[in-house]
Amino acid sequence: MQMLQNIDLLTHPYPEYLDQPNLVTSQPLNEDATIKLLLQAYQESELDFTYYEASQKRLANAIASNGSRTLGFDQINNYKLTSYEVLTTWRPQSLGPPNSFHIHEDISEILALLPEDIAKALTTPSMISGLVDIVLDRGRRPCAWVFGTRQFLVKSDRIVTPEDISYIVEKVGGIGNDNRASLEYQLHRISAIRNRNGDITGLTIRVGRYIEGNVSLIADILAAHEKNILFLGEPGCGKTTIMREVVRQLANKRDVYIVDTSNEIAGGSDIPHPCIGLSRRLMVPSLEQQAAIIMECVENHSPAVMVIDEIGRSNEVEALRICKERDVRMIASARGNLHEILKNKQLSGLFGTSSLSSELCSEPMFQVIVELYRGQYDAWRIILDTVQSVNAVLTNKDCQVQVRRRLKDSNGFLLDMQSL
Repeated sequence: MQMLQNIDLLTHPYPEYLDQPNLVTSQPLNEDATIKLLLQAYQESELDFTYYEASQKRLANAIASNGSRTLGFDQINNYKLTSYEVLTTWRPQSLGPPNSFHIHEDISEILALLPEDIAKALTTPSMISGLVDIVLDRGRRPCAWVFGTRQFLVKSDRIVTPEDISYIVEKVGGIGNDNRASLEYQLHRISAIRNRNGDITGLTIRVGRYIEGNVSLIADILAAHEKNILFLGEPGCGKTTIMREVVRQLANKRDVYIVDTSNEIAGGSDIPHPCIGLSRRLMVPSLEQQAAIIMECVENHSPAVMVIDEIGRSNEVEALRICKERDVRMIASARGNLHEILKNKQLSGLFGTSSLSSELCSEPMFQVIVELYRGQYDAWRIILDTVQSVNAVLTNKDCQVQVRRRLKDSNGFLLDMQSL
């Protein structure tokens, strides 16, 4: 009791009920046994205090995040999902560096394409950092999409003229049959709108960026070599930007090939953009030939990993089925979300279903789905069990999926569960 008082701990409130409160003094142990037991007690109490410290951290983090779990990736154990508080308390060396991005963007190449007055409106730092698309339609005011909002670039009496369109198309070097063009050694993309006579009446200039470190939210999934991953989302949600970093990281250790739809991942030059690291790129002459290029890649190059930027047609789905049968890991993207893809006659086969069926017909080609949403670049919805989720959608049952949210300047992230 005196020992407890000496370290400011509560003594037993009813000592009269203790069987032998003076056991140690009445029957002293020998010196060696006393030292051994005291050391054991000290080590156990130190461990208890460590548990207490981790528990306090978890409580504080849960309060700060409104009940969300804070997790991290245990790099020593193949990036296994682990309690952030456990890692910071017991294995801080296993945590990676804080979440940080290195954004590579060269807006000057885009500005050089534009008429001077339009380009001038895009030179402010706030405009550049959030610029996604520049929209130019004949007879209308030029505008841009910045951080998810439309911003007009010139005064109301300035409209886009046929000469403006021709000026840009000439600088680009022409627009292809797929109504897309890219810039040499750049990641930007120019898309055209034509009238019924084939004349170009509008242009969309998409800013291409390369962002190092933007796939940290799925480090565990990338480390699982057997997992095929499908990124889903509407245009402008960041699918292609994310896939650039995926291929760079995977190519450090594996033989990665990119089937590059419209040259969006690695740019339009014969020499691919450095953002893809050690991976190799196959260009697609036209959308109609993409399935054939996928098969050519498998048969001629035997890739360990194949990356396809945009799946959109049933013959591509069949080509991917053959890739899966040959144990090629697949990373791909498509437009829409899981519910929309399951209703799409061209793409429902990705998940082993038919648009006319309410049940799985075969095993899904992708084990993991990552749903992305425009403007929510730090919150990804992760479907880790495609079979369970597809069955839930087909039978109108509830299914819980993960939502991972990046923590700024931290090497952890927040995890919530959400109904599909």
